[in-house]
Amino acid sequence: MRQSQLQYEEDRMAEPSSLAEAAAALGMVPNASPVFLRPSTGEVVGVPTPAEPNSNVLGGRP
Repeated sequence: MRQSQLQYEEDRMAEPSSLAEAAAALGMVPNASPVFLRPSTGEVVGVPTPAEPNSNVLGGRP
């Protein structure tokens, strides 16, 4: 029973909405212009731009 309870809690915490809430609680904001790293070459794909507070998908909530 304990194992299934832990698995349920882990699954719940890994949901995108839970991760977004936890990140927002830490003061993190989504970036509208993400970049990606190509592991095989270390190449940065995209143009790094800092995320701006109050310009995110959470509707400006901190």
